[in-house]
Amino acid sequence: MYKSPPIYEIPLILQLICSTLYAKDITNCVLVCKTWHDLFSPYMWRNLDDQYELDFKEWTSLEGGLERLLLNAQHIRKLALFDSRLALILQGSRCTHLTRLRIREQMPRMAANAVMALIERNPKLEEILLDQPLNAERDETRLIQTIPKLHRLKKISVDMLWHAIKQLLESIPDSVEVVACGPYVVDYDQEWLEDQDDHDAPVDGEQDDFDALHDGSDSHNDSGDSDEDDDDDSMDDSEMDDDEYGSDGDAFDDDEIEELANSMPPEQLIQMMNGALDEAETGSEAGSDEDEDMGGDSDDSSGSDDSDMYDGELAFKDEKVVEYKDTDDSTPRKDGKGSGGKGGPGPLDLSDDTKRGNLTGLYLDLVLGSDDMLQFLPMLRRFPNLQHFGVPHASGGNLEVLSRVLRRHCPNVDSLSLTQRWTSDTALERLVQDRRQLKQIKIRPPISFEIRTNAAMALAEHAQHLERIDMFGVRMASDDIQTILTTCPNLLSFRLSPYSDPKEPEHTFGSVVGPSGSLTFFNMVLTPWVCTKLKFLSIRLSDYLGSVEPTGGESGEEAAPIKDTKAVELTDQDRKGMVEKVYHQLGRLHELEMLEIGVFHEEVMEAEVDEEDAETMAAAPEEEIQFLPSESGMDFSLASGLDHLKTLKHLQCLRLLVNTDSSALSRLPEAKWIAQHWKRLQYLDGVSAPAWGGIGSEEDTVGKGENPAGYEYLKTKMPDLVIRERV
Repeated sequence: MYKSPPIYEIPLILQLICSTLYAKDITNCVLVCKTWHDLFSPYMWRNLDDQYELDFKEWTSLEGGLERLLLNAQHIRKLALFDSRLALILQGSRCTHLTRLRIREQMPRMAANAVMALIERNPKLEEILLDQPLNAERDETRLIQTIPKLHRLKKISVDMLWHAIKQLLESIPDSVEVVACGPYVVDYDQEWLEDQDDHDAPVDGEQDDFDALHDGSDSHNDSGDSDEDDDDDSMDDSEMDDDEYGSDGDAFDDDEIEELANSMPPEQLIQMMNGALDEAETGSEAGSDEDEDMGGDSDDSSGSDDSDMYDGELAFKDEKVVEYKDTDDSTPRKDGKGSGGKGGPGPLDLSDDTKRGNLTGLYLDLVLGSDDMLQFLPMLRRFPNLQHFGVPHASGGNLEVLSRVLRRHCPNVDSLSLTQRWTSDTALERLVQDRRQLKQIKIRPPISFEIRTNAAMALAEHAQHLERIDMFGVRMASDDIQTILTTCPNLLSFRLSPYSDPKEPEHTFGSVVGPSGSLTFFNMVLTPWVCTKLKFLSIRLSDYLGSVEPTGGESGEEAAPIKDTKAVELTDQDRKGMVEKVYHQLGRLHELEMLEIGVFHEEVMEAEVDEEDAETMAAAPEEEIQFLPSESGMDFSLASGLDHLKTLKHLQCLRLLVNTDSSALSRLPEAKWIAQHWKRLQYLDGVSAPAWGGIGSEEDTVGKGENPAGYEYLKTKMPDLVIRERV
């Protein structure tokens, strides 16, 4: 009699089961019996990401580690590598069933070859994400030739591709989503630009990084997602071999770059560009090589020396700028609409270049002045489907123009990354208001910047759509922070720091010129948060317990924004009740996976502002706020109300900022509570020592080198938990 197999042995059923299990659960299934071992083992290798394996390198160095990796290579479906050299190991393996490949770091010469080989040997790839540049032209050519062969490809991101942007975009089918390509796709139309409204004089800003908008595809968060500095990606010519640039040997050295940069003002660049465009219309030959489109000017005898210099001026910038003109057909058509012919539409006409309409992400990492940034805005008309847009620096006036351009030609932009040197938040308010719907915004100015109520309210107008708010080096009033958290139900990530560097100072916060960017206890407990979908929260709490008097509003009417506060004397019982309400508010975030939190006491002192800084500020504040250790009693102990956080069942990482008292977590009762309620916790970062800052009695202290009982218990019960103690 035929006996049907167990239901879990049916491949489709097994796949559905494993798709809902965590890695630890699959590991437990593997250990049940030999049959289950054979069935579930392949699913342990489905997703391989070396960035999240703290012991990955140590594991691969163990005897048999690499052998097991190669033995199970055929089971890998999604591969993400921070160490691209591992591709050297996998290129000759049975790793031929990848559906997703991501490389996070700069690829050395040999590793780049291995990555290209992996792409060629995996025809089922659906996503290719290369976060860092390819080092040689031959690798870029190899990638461009391979893309059309990947018939299942749905998404590609090549953020730092240095050359051949045009060929790449033309080789990608229209059905493929181009998350990002560039960072430069440059075109020029000075007459169109002059038709725009007048703008203020630009202020040169400092170049900053751009992270992630692709982390969002994984964690949008990863954001975790992953903050990388563009300056780290660039490499000096002296550190590269000649063949890093390919066999043409046309790379500029540092001296030539500096000489050209200092000798050619922007006005001369504009004149040369206009001359180059005129010459392209009149002097181009029908059989000209399409490579001239990428170089910017023709190499034939009709090209002038000035145009050659301009070509070099664009080409040497970070070795990443690509100038391209719309000269797909160098011979004008009979109807006069040839891309390079006279009488036809301008070089930005979409009808001549629909291939690029599928671009959804663009970051204008311009290394020219912020004034020159405006010269490249016309090319945005080519990308009506643009969704993610970033720009490193611009003055407020330039942002006004940018806002109008995006509203007119890129109405679907819902993700912004801005790292400008700000002078006011008026331009930011306008830019946010002009969006149909805003889902993500990242702000990281090179100097500390204050977002006032009007700009914060502009953000709140997108409350139903906002999913991610990441703001470093940004200060915001406490009640404005509370407004965002109580009006954005779909928020997945919220990060707010008064410091541009996401890494907090090691010993003290120092001070900031107010407002501090902290959420006070009192504001926090006024209204329940609606952002219960939050997965990532980074916030600073102030233990201020004053009362609030509304500035306006009558009975039955909506009160005006809370601004005026008045300190009152509270009993110890009142303070304890307030702290419990803070815990209860945090406990509402049932989906939270990472919590980065600081609890401080803010002390207002007279500000010391440099004369140079005072000149750049509209009104120099007379007060500054210092962050000091809190004495509120919120020390993450069970006595203070930690039990309210037992609802955070998905918490994977708890990071406590400097000067935050968390010594109670080293005690045995709290450790047992963590093991019982936070079973998925993987990182406990920044916990304070048991006798930190004099907190705790002498009986609670331990000798130097002796581990607290709570930590020893956690190491036993949760062996995978990583504890980083702040001494």
